[in-house]
Amino acid sequence: MKRDNLVLDPACGSGTFLRAAIKRKKELGSENIEKQIIGFDINPIAVVIAKANILLEFRKGIEIIPVFLADSLMPDLKDIKQTRLQNDSITINFEEIVKDSGNAEFYYKPNGKDLSPQEMYDYIKKLMDLAEEKSKGINITEKIESDVLPNQELIEKLSELISKGKNHLWSFILQNIYNPYYYRGKVDVVIGNPPWLTYKDVESPKRQSFLDKLYVEYGLGSGSENKTHQDMAEFFIARAKEYIRKNDKDEISDTGKIGFVLTRAIFDSAQYNVIRRAAVSANKGPNNSNDLPRITKIYDITQKANPFRRTSCIVIFDFKNTSSEIDGFIIDSEKKVKINETPKVNLIPTKFYINITKNGSGIGLSKLKNNNVNSIYKDEFKQGATIVPRPYYFVEIEGKEKYGFVVSCAPEYDSRAGKRKRKKDWYNFPKDTVVEKHLIYDVVTGDTIDKYKCSTKKAVLPIINGNFIFREIKGENHYNIRLVDNIDSIIFKLVKNKAQEESIKGLLEHLSEKPYQNFENNWEELRGTKFNLESPKQSQKMGILDWLNFSNKLLSQLTRKGKYAVVYNMSGKKVKCCVLKEEKRKNPVIIDYECYYYKTNNKLEAYYLEGILNSDALLEKFLESGLKNERHITKKIFELGIPRFDNNNRKHIEIAECAERLNKKWNKNDQERIDELVNEIM
Repeated sequence: MKRDNLVLDPACGSGTFLRAAIKRKKELGSENIEKQIIGFDINPIAVVIAKANILLEFRKGIEIIPVFLADSLMPDLKDIKQTRLQNDSITINFEEIVKDSGNAEFYYKPNGKDLSPQEMYDYIKKLMDLAEEKSKGINITEKIESDVLPNQELIEKLSELISKGKNHLWSFILQNIYNPYYYRGKVDVVIGNPPWLTYKDVESPKRQSFLDKLYVEYGLGSGSENKTHQDMAEFFIARAKEYIRKNDKDEISDTGKIGFVLTRAIFDSAQYNVIRRAAVSANKGPNNSNDLPRITKIYDITQKANPFRRTSCIVIFDFKNTSSEIDGFIIDSEKKVKINETPKVNLIPTKFYINITKNGSGIGLSKLKNNNVNSIYKDEFKQGATIVPRPYYFVEIEGKEKYGFVVSCAPEYDSRAGKRKRKKDWYNFPKDTVVEKHLIYDVVTGDTIDKYKCSTKKAVLPIINGNFIFREIKGENHYNIRLVDNIDSIIFKLVKNKAQEESIKGLLEHLSEKPYQNFENNWEELRGTKFNLESPKQSQKMGILDWLNFSNKLLSQLTRKGKYAVVYNMSGKKVKCCVLKEEKRKNPVIIDYECYYYKTNNKLEAYYLEGILNSDALLEKFLESGLKNERHITKKIFELGIPRFDNNNRKHIEIAECAERLNKKWNKNDQERIDELVNEIM
């Protein structure tokens, strides 16, 4: 911030950053500070509070308080490649305020002149006066001057609304809508704390559609699976560029800067991949990522110094070419900082590195070597099945019957239990339900895995010998659950006589009606507008059986061959891995979506992978590279370049032998030896 530069907070909230800017401007000896700061927000209450806070900071009356109820993402800026808006107009959607009132274009450059906010205020007043007169039946034809001529349709619309008694604060609304567009290319510094929300938190389909356009235009895509997790802050980072002052050659000023308080997701989350890549000058980036602001400085905030519920950081962006090496600081504190207090903090200078891998990226404290080669295992490991909602499937066995077991919903997943807040009121597996024994499976979930060992949970899955026993029959925007047509041939392999066949079939038929039909009804109801059989989107047509076998992640496990399954947790602070051996049993062990697994017939390869994934040496490299997400591990671990197992490599063999011994008995020496070997081979 400098003495006379123009500062914008595009999501100013209650005005905290604007007050800080005013204080800094006073320290620098600035004059007319009220003309050097601007704040926008779409929340009217926040705007009122911000205006009050700014008045308190100035301690004097000012002509215009520079905070506006406006959308800084500028929905009418249709294309980032435009040098100006189409026809210099903004579409005013009166429908959002008055039902069935339509919309009108607002041409905001009378006679091609770029109006200041004060000039625009006077111009809008002129339009409103004409609309008022017209609503009273006064002929205004002779009063339509050249500057007003393009806005005749708007005057007509305003007059119509006024005559119907809908005399809202239209001048206030027009002024606020206009302001973000006026300040395009005029701001020196953009600061603030953009909302810590994600794309999926946006409820308005229209707003989502607008964000979709920004997503494409700025090339923010980092995989369709990450789109709904896209932080709103990313859109603010991208759009902030439009406000930065340009020079005579229409180039962004070298002095223009953006400074935002963000969550630490920018360090490691997949949805920020494009923004991290844009910071590296050698990277050309997909789509428009090279046009995005570049990370130029980072202030990482430790847990003690962080006053927020989520881990956070401060990131400075500019538009100069940068490198993978970023100067920065770690902000630390001796004691835990609380919100609304002025803490004593230490600034520790440090270097951050933007590590770009073949498919991903991360910001860490060390530079990653061999970062352009993914391990072959990244494609080999598969995610487990989506056995959710949990209360539909996970059970506790309470007794035995002739053809099966008596089960009830597992207590830890009971939706009626008050131990933890449930996002949705899913139905529970009914108490004391008799289930055919072939439907009971042992399931490995993320929380049942530990280093070199694991346990399982019981689940009822509607599958026998690799075949679904139920099917979904389309009704009027709902599914009916019925037995599959070939159920007799599926059952035939399980029974010894006709009576037994009829009994089991009756048992399965009862399960299709209760509880599975009830589960389907509950699923469709709680999915709400996200369930629609007429939708062109396949994701909106999915019933419970489709979701259970999403991307064939359930049935494919039953056909994938291998005597050994290497399994590790998808999420957590540490990687935990175990080896499952193929055993003779009624049903195979099922891997849940909270885990990734790899099947092999090579025992040494299985233990080699288990040893590497459980090693502290690998975890340390993972954390320092910045690839490790705060919560998730996923398959990013393989971007470190874990070597393919080689039967002729003595070090690989030794890792496997140490890991096999650790499966039988914990031994500190074996674990330390694995860490040594991992450092050597990587």
